[in-house]
Amino acid sequence: MMISFFSNPYYLVINNLRKPQNLIKMVPGRGMRPLDLNVEKAISGREWSGREIAPKKGMKIIEVKPEELLDTFQSEMLSADSKREPFEAWCWAEEFAVIGDEIESGAYNSKDRSKAEIYDSTKSYEAGEFVKFGPDRLIFEALSNTSAGESPESASAKWEDVTLSSICDGWGTIFKDLIASGEVVPVVTGEIDATNAKESIQKVYNAMPTKMKSKVKNGRIEVSYSVFEFYLQQRNNEHKEKFGAEAPELDHYYVPTSNRKWEIVPVLHNGDSQRIVATLPKNLVVGTDKVTDYGKKSKVLETLHGYKGKVTATLAFQVQDPSVLFINDRP
Repeated sequence: MMISFFSNPYYLVINNLRKPQNLIKMVPGRGMRPLDLNVEKAISGREWSGREIAPKKGMKIIEVKPEELLDTFQSEMLSADSKREPFEAWCWAEEFAVIGDEIESGAYNSKDRSKAEIYDSTKSYEAGEFVKFGPDRLIFEALSNTSAGESPESASAKWEDVTLSSICDGWGTIFKDLIASGEVVPVVTGEIDATNAKESIQKVYNAMPTKMKSKVKNGRIEVSYSVFEFYLQQRNNEHKEKFGAEAPELDHYYVPTSNRKWEIVPVLHNGDSQRIVATLPKNLVVGTDKVTDYGKKSKVLETLHGYKGKVTATLAFQVQDPSVLFINDRP
């Protein structure tokens, strides 16, 4: 189960997250002054972070009935009483690959909705509310106001299945919360396209204090692949207009004014987001539990016609220090 942010050295990865943990941050107060032997009291103290990362569990249940494989390429190796699929290891490797892709592509804007209420047919729901519906307790978001009886089944146009993005709060959700609380003031870029991507990235870089820009030698400004494509298009268009030829491809793309210290990096887990993210190394935190549930079947139950398997995954995201997080105003 390959998920890029679990192996990204720019992030702080907690590989054995099994309970909530306080994150590390201490801000010493300023207090230097002229020597005075009559003064023995400190005029400032230390401020400790209250931010916490808490693990959330996700699961996937797979039911296997080998007899249903008689019409597949595995049929020649099936016996009448097979309890397992012939290529079991390969099949499970494919399952874990899909689970990894689901986590990577859906985690950024995910939100913990594990406590969503069970759908009540006598109630009306407002747009933005969440419910668990049906025997599988899938999680749905109301896209518009509903009347009593308008369920995800009977009024499907008014609901969206958001089960896959409901395990925990992803970085995209955390960024929105930090902006809403006033802890982070976003850089105004507006909508990004092939005419302003370079300027938008430069604006976020310019918002960082000089000390932060110069301190880091391998800084990253992360964008989605869609924003990165806009950046490349703009770069190419400007080069053709000036020199009459396409811009040469580079191995690395840096913010022009950063003296090659801050690289523009596209990341898969940002999806189609237009968020530009600049921060210090190890400030973005991701937690999992590779020891007990990473890439493993957590439980297998024999059934009359085969078996059921369950895979669980621990996942959590956080920002260690919002004061060194610089992002734009586009979600």
